[in-house]
Amino acid sequence: MASPVSRGSAGGTTALVPFDPLAADHWRTCLLPPRLTAADTPEAAAFFVRTYVRDLLFPGYLTVAQARPVVHLYAAGVGATAEIADDVLAEVERSRRDEIAAHPEPGDDRGFGAALDHLAAQGVAVRVGRDCCRDVGLEVVEREHAEGDRFYAVVGLADLVKVARAGRIDISFSYLDRAYAEVLTPELYGRASGGDRAAQATWMRTIDEAETTAGRAIAATMRDVGGLEVAWDGTARDAVHV
Repeated sequence: MASPVSRGSAGGTTALVPFDPLAADHWRTCLLPPRLTAADTPEAAAFFVRTYVRDLLFPGYLTVAQARPVVHLYAAGVGATAEIADDVLAEVERSRRDEIAAHPEPGDDRGFGAALDHLAAQGVAVRVGRDCCRDVGLEVVEREHAEGDRFYAVVGLADLVKVARAGRIDISFSYLDRAYAEVLTPELYGRASGGDRAAQATWMRTIDEAETTAGRAIAATMRDVGGLEVAWDGTARDAVHV
């Protein structure tokens, strides 16, 4: 992404989010490496913590207060004290604010936010930075969406931490079950499960068309409204890469 920093919110300003992406305790699984080894020296431990904090805060969807328990656990795993973790959090936050001040011009985050707003107005339930990972977001979005939504776009914090290094956001997408309830009925499912080939074909065709419609809308909006580079293989097997 062209912008050296991300402001985090759809409107392009530093995020002071009214929700907690870490409310689900699942973050202990998806935001922390499965195996952490203590560093050889305190300096090395501080370096690892600094890199981790930078990746975690860079997208702008977490406040320092929200990130603190995650960083403390990570720091303990690499052999850094809580004091070191707090010092690094303060240092990275100051650096991030300095970067934003030094680059006030709109960056790719502005286009990304505009694209998300456009999708939300077109019947796509958008959950970006609201959950620790896509697995949690995919479960929640089926319950929390607007009445007219038919599809969804989900990006968890575990995806967003890649932004600082890879300059890319991977958007997971699909259709909302409620939106296709008139076609994907229990009766059709029963027939398909019983071996009715016509029912099986209808079921699979409906799902494939719904998923590719969602992916096509997201990819086109990111490109045409957001002005962003987009990669997508045109199938439900691939995320939309922005």
